[in-house]
Amino acid sequence: MKINFIIGTADKDHHKKVLEILEKNLVNDENNNHFVLVPDRFSKSSELNFLNELNSKKRNSFGQKNLFILGLSRLSWFFLKSTPEYNKPVLSKVGREMLLLSIIKQNKKQLSLFSKKINKPGFLSDLQETISNLEVNGITFNNFQELLHRKDVDELSKIKIHDLSIVYNAYLKIRPNLSNDTKKILDLIAFLHKNNVLKNSYIYFDGFTEFNNLELRLIKEILIQAKEVNISLILDDERPKKTDHLFELNKKVYLNLSRFTEKFGGSIKIIKNLDARINENLMGLNEIFLHSDIHNNKEKIEKDRIKIISSANPYNELRFVASQIRNLIVNAPEKYRYKDFLILAKSYVNYSNIIQPIFKEVNVPYFYDSQKSMDNHPLYEFLCSLYDIYKYHYRSKDIFRLLKTEIIIPKVNGNFMEINDYRDAVSVTENWVLKYGIDGNKWINNSNWEYAVNVDFDDLSEDMQDVIKKVRIIHLFIKNTIKLLFSDLEKSSFCNNAVEILYNFLLNNGILQRFAEMKLKTDLTLVERDQYDQIWNHFVDLLDEYVTIFKNESFSIDQFMSIIIKGLSSSKYLQIPPALDQVMISTTKNVQLNNNYKFVFIIGMTSDSIPQKIEKSDFLDDDENRLLNNEKIENIQNNLLSDLVNKEYLENYLSFLVPKENLVLSYPRFTYSGEENEPSLYINKLKDLFNIPIVSYDDKPIYSENVSYYLGSKEYTLSNLIKVLQQFRNDNFVDNDGHLSNGWSAVLNYFKNYLQINNDPKIINILNSLNYRNVPQKLNTVIADKLYGNDLNLSISKLETFYQNQYEYFLKYGLKLKSRDEFELSLSDTGQYFHNLLDKFVKSLKFSNLNLKDFTENDIENKINEISDSLIKLPKYQVLDDSERMIYLKERLNKIVKKIIIKTQEQQSITKTKILDTEIEFGFNDQTLKFNLGDGKEINIRGIIDRLDKLESEGHNIYNLVDYKSSKHIINYSKIYYGLSMQLITYLDAINQKINKEDFITGAFFLHLKDKIFTFSDLSKKLLSNFDLSSLTDNLNKQLLKEYSFDGLLINNDREDFKKLDLSITDGGNSSIYPFGFTKNGKLTKNSKVITEKEFNLLLKHNRDLIINAGKQILSGNNKLNPYKINNQTGLDNSIYKSIMQFDAMLPENNYHVLPASIDNIFKQIEDE
Repeated sequence: MKINFIIGTADKDHHKKVLEILEKNLVNDENNNHFVLVPDRFSKSSELNFLNELNSKKRNSFGQKNLFILGLSRLSWFFLKSTPEYNKPVLSKVGREMLLLSIIKQNKKQLSLFSKKINKPGFLSDLQETISNLEVNGITFNNFQELLHRKDVDELSKIKIHDLSIVYNAYLKIRPNLSNDTKKILDLIAFLHKNNVLKNSYIYFDGFTEFNNLELRLIKEILIQAKEVNISLILDDERPKKTDHLFELNKKVYLNLSRFTEKFGGSIKIIKNLDARINENLMGLNEIFLHSDIHNNKEKIEKDRIKIISSANPYNELRFVASQIRNLIVNAPEKYRYKDFLILAKSYVNYSNIIQPIFKEVNVPYFYDSQKSMDNHPLYEFLCSLYDIYKYHYRSKDIFRLLKTEIIIPKVNGNFMEINDYRDAVSVTENWVLKYGIDGNKWINNSNWEYAVNVDFDDLSEDMQDVIKKVRIIHLFIKNTIKLLFSDLEKSSFCNNAVEILYNFLLNNGILQRFAEMKLKTDLTLVERDQYDQIWNHFVDLLDEYVTIFKNESFSIDQFMSIIIKGLSSSKYLQIPPALDQVMISTTKNVQLNNNYKFVFIIGMTSDSIPQKIEKSDFLDDDENRLLNNEKIENIQNNLLSDLVNKEYLENYLSFLVPKENLVLSYPRFTYSGEENEPSLYINKLKDLFNIPIVSYDDKPIYSENVSYYLGSKEYTLSNLIKVLQQFRNDNFVDNDGHLSNGWSAVLNYFKNYLQINNDPKIINILNSLNYRNVPQKLNTVIADKLYGNDLNLSISKLETFYQNQYEYFLKYGLKLKSRDEFELSLSDTGQYFHNLLDKFVKSLKFSNLNLKDFTENDIENKINEISDSLIKLPKYQVLDDSERMIYLKERLNKIVKKIIIKTQEQQSITKTKILDTEIEFGFNDQTLKFNLGDGKEINIRGIIDRLDKLESEGHNIYNLVDYKSSKHIINYSKIYYGLSMQLITYLDAINQKINKEDFITGAFFLHLKDKIFTFSDLSKKLLSNFDLSSLTDNLNKQLLKEYSFDGLLINNDREDFKKLDLSITDGGNSSIYPFGFTKNGKLTKNSKVITEKEFNLLLKHNRDLIINAGKQILSGNNKLNPYKINNQTGLDNSIYKSIMQFDAMLPENNYHVLPASIDNIFKQIEDE
């Protein structure tokens, strides 16, 4: 028995020494086997490196004869591949969780703690991790039993240990029939113990930075047989030192194996004084970790060898790293290759999604040493949405998630649909479902969907028939196929039957055909194509594991789907080995010192990342682990928090010592969400001890500065050039003093010269984008004529839209763009419902020759409910009867209408005006407001006036018009002037054309439709004073009546009948209905919203000018992007077209049409015009 310890810190070349010993032994003993054992994840690259190094020294003869370079799992295969043990079913991590779940269910009555936690998220995962640790540490059932009888163990720990012992014991009994990575090592140890297969062999452990307890047991078994064992340990000295916290785990390995060797009388040799692996100018890095006081070693750091970079965010940070690698390769091709570069990070959470686009842009080949999760594959999304359909009972959003995975598709006439036809059918159906509110039971109940009301299918247009056919295909697919699957699963008594049902369902619905078609996509890489085979095989393996473990147990859809989904989400695709010349991107956890990386970038070095906060996933706490491992003196790790802290410290140490020549540390100053990051304490330590400056890189090149940081591939350089030229253009928009630096001018000239030789549409478009201005082009007359025709028929809202923002008018009424219909009650629909309800109520009174004053409150409510019941039969209002929430909304709307009618009834008791009519149309079958625009073109204004009130007087009538509003509206003359509020004036103009000459219009008003309820805070001191309790109701009613008063304008015709509008005003005071009042002298108050007849005529003329002006501009093709702005209110506030307009007030070409909030004398201004 002989063991050689190769000891040295991470800056020493351990691999070189192992290689020297190997070469020497191969020369002296070529006939016996030589096993080089390396970490599993590096076995392929290590084998290649060893053979290349040996062959370079002309040692070809042993190449494949007696030299074996293997990982430990491959070593198991080497000796056990023909044994029954090795070929037993292998359980994945999720499979082991399934097994533990089954064990807990079978022993539920004995498990007081675990039976309660079985459904807690993460419980099975933590338990599986604990069981795995127990296996590795060699804990037995007897160890648990000893603890349960100890008096120094608290009761809570005993309960946990009791449950754990039962589960672990059951697991150990099942384990011989199954296999996993740990079991394979245990089987190898058992095999070596019985078979002397390593006699006279030479063993070399190379590249291990640490060993666990199970690996230590394997080393001991090897040590007993082998002729010589060589083991490389990252260690400063075999003797105790202050740095034991860094090398504690490896020191334990050394001491444990030394004692073991001495026990068997073997020889021990310590090999030190290794050659340096890294540049002497980086030696100071080693001192940071080994010594607390390193001021005397500052000369061991050359500042140019270490750089610290800060960037604005993770994207800029990685972009900088990629560009620097590219620059170093381009500028020194004889010195660097891509394989000389390594990028490390503690975690790639902030980087994984940007690696591919950044390295593609910079044109740098890379290998991302991270197994990609399967949770982004369509099959995973299919299973998740399938389970959600079952769990949430056919929610439409879950159904369309499933359909869009395209994993299974319907058959038409016995054949699967063409994929483009299927996508079109899904899209059409989604619009249909949103429009008609299809959800839940409506997908699967026996009644068919109503595609057309009172219309035969043959009488529909061809387009509508096509839509219905597509919708029917998707509907029946869900109703017949998916529903049947769930029905069959629910009928399954046992797990194996259910698994068979799901498997056959997928096969029968063409999943393998779909996978074959998906793999043929031209934009997929070979790796992406291979992923379809990998995930299907893994899915089948999961089903097999499920059947193996739960076989004849009763079946639960929830348990089954949860386990399978979790199994895929936690699984990774197998990696394809890297090419010969690629940048390696890896984690600090996977550091290998054997590779000759000249340049290492450690990214993401923030204070909360490196060093990392340690969190244990072990089910047992430190005290419980100490108790369990107390008798295991040979164990070097006990799953304690201190073990994890030491591992973290060692991991960081090794990461810093990987590079042979240069180290770059970087961190983002901010997260993507804008939260500030602090640099790692290691960065601060380097900065302070060695005066290394932190260089800021913000990915924002400045046109007057040097270009070196921003040059790279053609795409990368062009991207930076565009940023510079945009900045240059924006700065010189105001000030022409800026100049491009010589470097950026040279870059611009390069691309100009490049385009003279090469016709590259992509680069041409990118450079032309600099001249792009977000300004719509005026429509030519041909296009304007096609869009609008010669004559315009416009509503008031369309005119107001034009004056709010011309471009929105073009999008909405020219191109007729709109959001897709959804089964919901929009604000517009709510307003229409109010209008229809009020209109039908008034018309029913007229039709029956009834008077509103004769109606009781119950009569009003019954009539409203009767009208409402008829309205909700209409398709547009069916949503109001679709759910409890919508029924409540309908009742609330009805209540508002009831209150409006009651208040109207009360108002009519103090005024002589009566409701004449509602929903009065103009401009549809008449030419009330039709204007000539010149060139044979006309504009006709049409609309519907909500209500017209009439007051009969001696020899004439006076009229008021009322416009219902669902929100509060106040007359605003500035908005009237600018065309933003044209409704009342236009309605007044229309009525003015219709009435007799001897009749007059008194005013136009807004009525806010609301359900006012007084709270205590509404009750002012004035309201609560000067009256007794008996008059409280009276006062509240008067106040409530004022809440439903009109706002608008009145026209003073100097007539006595103006005073008849509110008979309650006697000795002066304000009207409780209209916006006017009288002083005690009989004059109008200052707050009265009354205009003269002259002022009224000025408004009519100005309003007509606005109509004609808008008509001319629309037909001439004007479509400026000019949203108005008054104070903080803009024409974009409620626009649904903002994403199309891309209006940005920061752009010099995008400006609001800023309007004054008020005009001093609007009537004088109109008159002067």
